Amino acid sequence: MAGEWKEEPFPDVIDFQEGPGILAKDFREAGVPLVRLSGLDRGGSVLEGCNYLDPEAVAKKWAHFGLAKGDILLSTSASLGRIAVVGEDGVGAIPYTGIIRMRSRDARLVADFIRYLLEGPDFQRQAEMVGAGSVIRHFGPMHLRQMTVRLPPPDEQRAIAHILGTLDDKIELNRRMNETLEAMARALFKSWFVDFDPVRAKAAGRDPGLPQPLADLFPDRLVDSELGEIPEGWKLGKLGDVANHPRRGVRPDSIDPDVAYIALEHMPKRSIALSDWGVSEGLESNKFEFKKGEMLTFTQD
Repeated sequence: MAGEWKEEPFPDVIDFQEGPGILAKDFREAGVPLVRLSGLDRGGSVLEGCNYLDPEAVAKKWAHFGLAKGDILLSTSASLGRIAVVGEDGVGAIPYTGIIRMRSRDARLVADFIRYLLEGPDFQRQAEMVGAGSVIRHFGPMHLRQMTVRLPPPDEQRAIAHILGTLDDKIELNRRMNETLEAMARALFKSWFVDFDPVRAKAAGRDPGLPQPLADLFPDRLVDSELGEIPEGWKLGKLGDVANHPRRGVRPDSIDPDVAYIALEHMPKRSIALSDWGVSEGLESNKFEFKKGEMLTFTQD
């Protein structure tokens, strides 16, 4: 079947358009959504972290950038490769500069197959070749015009998109289950270690609702401290008293190309489940190694 795949110029089969350059002074409290890079996280809404634009200004200057259901969005600014599919909630929204909207141009390309072309190694390899270095800082429509895509027959495209789409649905289901479990864990942590509900229950003579071995770990009295009331026997301290910050530097030439690489764009917000990562191939600067059981965190918004 692979022999039937045909190489086509990218612009011949995919219609693409980069979002307009819009200034912060054009932002409004409500109106037409402006899709930002944060909306291109897998599984979320493209409107996550969006700004808003005045509908009249959109009608006059940017209406032709409006998104349609099923459009594919590709990030090119902070890091090339974030991809999202526009759903019902994103219809009519405007993509910000640094985001390219893509649609099938003719019957040679099945629309549902586009995202898998963009995620595939052939597109990524070409993108690295035409971009500026291994970390692509300047990539846009001018580069796409130089690229090609290899397409199987439309029926095979539909079959591939169906299989991969089914897997994506399973991944999304697991992601939502993780979100639910993490929300439960956050609520439990707050109850036990912020509000001290088990301690308050025992102090009031009520059953804390915990298995006896767990209930025995909590005292039955609160005492005053510099931070307010805390359980009796507990003490104040700093994170550094119970944890350290290992910084095991490694040179890029000593890292196997297939080793997982975690960058800021891979770190999920408000989540402890890491579902995305890259590989170390092409890294040019020193990095830090982490080991199983260690916690990763970042302070940037």
